[in-house]
Amino acid sequence: MMQALIDACANPQAISLSFQFFANNGVDAFQDRPVIEQFTHSHNPDLWCAETAIEVKTLVRKDFPLQYFGAHRPFFRAKLAKEKRPRWTDGSGRSVQQAFLMAANTGRIRKFPAGGARRFATLNHYALRSLDSYLVKNDRGDVNRENRAFDLTYWRERNDAAYEDRSIQRYLPDLKQALSALKADPEIKAAHEYCVRVVLPLYFATELNDLSAGNRGT
Repeated sequence: MMQALIDACANPQAISLSFQFFANNGVDAFQDRPVIEQFTHSHNPDLWCAETAIEVKTLVRKDFPLQYFGAHRPFFRAKLAKEKRPRWTDGSGRSVQQAFLMAANTGRIRKFPAGGARRFATLNHYALRSLDSYLVKNDRGDVNRENRAFDLTYWRERNDAAYEDRSIQRYLPDLKQALSALKADPEIKAAHEYCVRVVLPLYFATELNDLSAGNRGT
């Protein structure tokens, strides 16, 4: 699959894929089932909230003229000669916009218009999942930004279920087969079942009690 995308985009040094945020689907409790099987609705792929520009994640080839990696994209030196700048495409194989390439617009360093950018690939982002899972995420925090809050605004912005998209479910048979193979290892299977049956229910109960008592962050 990865090679097919690279070939379709004519072998660039970087490919930036637009996020597609999948909604909660009204799922409260954690379920021991594949995420791609449970959550099937997202926002309009070309529009998120009031924005036509949507965040991306980037695949980077090893010969990219790297200065440093960002969480969503790599950067190269602004003074890099034009002929040495990387060939960089979106998920449709189109060259990214000049302003994005050069990180010229501080408000759009990690996003660009998503319209027409998903011909060969999109990036499903399950930022919410079940309410139980969201509580875990909220408690864990953001690994990239220490003081970021996963608050009600974060939830509302990503819980837009206007568009149904089950295209990724064509991979479900292969995914389930791979999970079965992994759980064929008795130690892995035992650890997984212990987490699902013991650790997670205890964690969720504790988290809810803390929220009810107003003890978050204490």
